[in-house]
Amino acid sequence: MFAWGNNNQGQFVIGSTVDQYTPVPVEGLTDVKQVFAGNDFSMALKHDGTLWAWGNNGVGQLGDNSNIDRTRSVQVSGINVSLR
Repeated sequence: MFAWGNNNQGQFVIGSTVDQYTPVPVEGLTDVKQVFAGNDFSMALKHDGTLWAWGNNGVGQLGDNSNIDRTRSVQVSGINVSLR
């Protein structure tokens, strides 16, 4: 996965909030099946059924029982998607 553009909430999972003007590889995520993007946050569904989130978490949208913005992916608590 690659990301670029506005990174003010850490939504690129590169460990910083520095904007990126060229594509950069997203760090720490492997075996990703599908990616979802929201307003300043993103999520990835891995092949093992776990859901991972990062970026803006001002109202708890990352599902990690906090409201702390994340520049590294965190596993969403209590969710394991059954993949067929």
